Amino acid sequence: MRLLKSTLLSRIAASAALVGMLSGPATASKPCVTQTEVAAQDSKPVSRTEMLADLPYDVGIYFDYENQGSMDFLQLRAQKFPLKIDSARLGVAMRYVNCATPNIECGPALQIIRTSPDSFAKAELRYFSTEDLLESYAFYSRGRLFADLLSCYNVRTCDTMLRPGIDYQVDKNISIGPEAKFSGAHGLKTDYIGLRAKFRL
Repeated sequence: MRLLKSTLLSRIAASAALVGMLSGPATASKPCVTQTEVAAQDSKPVSRTEMLADLPYDVGIYFDYENQGSMDFLQLRAQKFPLKIDSARLGVAMRYVNCATPNIECGPALQIIRTSPDSFAKAELRYFSTEDLLESYAFYSRGRLFADLLSCYNVRTCDTMLRPGIDYQVDKNISIGPEAKFSGAHGLKTDYIGLRAKFRL
């Protein structure tokens, strides 16, 4: 497991460096790689590696590898928002998911960004018709405080997942805070409530 994680981290770091070289002056932000560790009572630890990068021509990519015990989840997503109306952007998202049934999906996407001198807020909504899956992500930051909420809803089966979290930045590259995960088809059950530590690599 350690060898797999080490290999993944080196590959992600290499990808981040490559993205940085290819992006050029049109890049909105440099690649950001974070490692998140979640410890919860009565639940196996969660280890999550993520990479975000903005490419030229308004294309954003996202890589996510998550491990919890014997469960592994990997996702690679690219999205583009060519249509802009005020703070809203309309576009398309494509993703590859390596789970029980690996597949490539494509669907419409919406992004809303609000900024002020001391805060930043972003909301994204994506729909993948292959699985009838509605996915959303919301993020808010103000000072040293950060809050996010990831949610998935399967229109066909009513399967729902919510993963809220709050972080407090204790150092330039380290933040800590609570994270919880709830899921279920007809009524949500608690998967875990724990403390997470996030490291920016």
